[in-house]
Amino acid sequence: MLPRRGTDGTLPLNNPLLPSSNPIVISAGLVGLEPVLEVVRTLLWTGQVAGERPASAIICAPIGSGKTSVLEKLETDVAKFYSDFTSQHAREILRNEKLTHIMIGDLLSVLGHKTGTVKLSMNLLSKMTGDRITTDPWTGDPLPGRRIGVITAVPPEELFSRKLHSVLWAGGFASRYIIVRYDYDKTTVRRIHDYIKSDAYTRELPMPLRIDRGEIAVEIPTEIAEKIRLLAGQIKNDEIGARAHKHLRALVKARARMRKDNKANDRDFHDIEIISDFMTRGGRII
Repeated sequence: MLPRRGTDGTLPLNNPLLPSSNPIVISAGLVGLEPVLEVVRTLLWTGQVAGERPASAIICAPIGSGKTSVLEKLETDVAKFYSDFTSQHAREILRNEKLTHIMIGDLLSVLGHKTGTVKLSMNLLSKMTGDRITTDPWTGDPLPGRRIGVITAVPPEELFSRKLHSVLWAGGFASRYIIVRYDYDKTTVRRIHDYIKSDAYTRELPMPLRIDRGEIAVEIPTEIAEKIRLLAGQIKNDEIGARAHKHLRALVKARARMRKDNKANDRDFHDIEIISDFMTRGGRII
């Protein structure tokens, strides 16, 4: 029996679909990545919740584990994929009112330019994920207060490397990001090799992702709010944990928004409780 889908099309996060049961995922070549895809999907929906900053994330998984593929193959009008990022890209991003997120395939590529270029790029990413950008950095023209979430990826051995330390950790920049960690178990590896053996990888297609635009306020009941507070203490990247707390609230609201509801319920919290496995130091084995 196939796992039951919700009426909104979301997948049960603790029971990812079997290889033959989701032709869209298979045709995109995202075999075994169903749980990661659902995490990214939830992140993108945070951009449609009133009062919340679009959630940003760093996907941390071994080379060849498909972390960039998840970002690259998604097609949605609220997010745009870049294999690299410089200040030249920022201009088109800020002028595209539909965008709530950008997806950068490899954070290390951003750091591979000249020092001045890297400094400017990281400054712009900091502004996007920080306070609202109200002025065009190039012309000085007013902008309608933009906040842009950033989803990117790095291998685990690079996350705390010297190259990334000064960029991510020294100034607290990393606390703006949810760190999403995962690795494969033997069953998933077998699924991937079966997929490759079938020659299906030669016919891969982009994966369309529908996200209903519109910032809608979502209420979190008091008892669920307390559960979120306690969960934040388990995944925080800073001493206080305030940003982790806000991240989780945005994610819970996003799950309600995905159900077309303006009030979060226990199901929404349960989904994010499962997602939080990816945010622990050890990450999740999929």
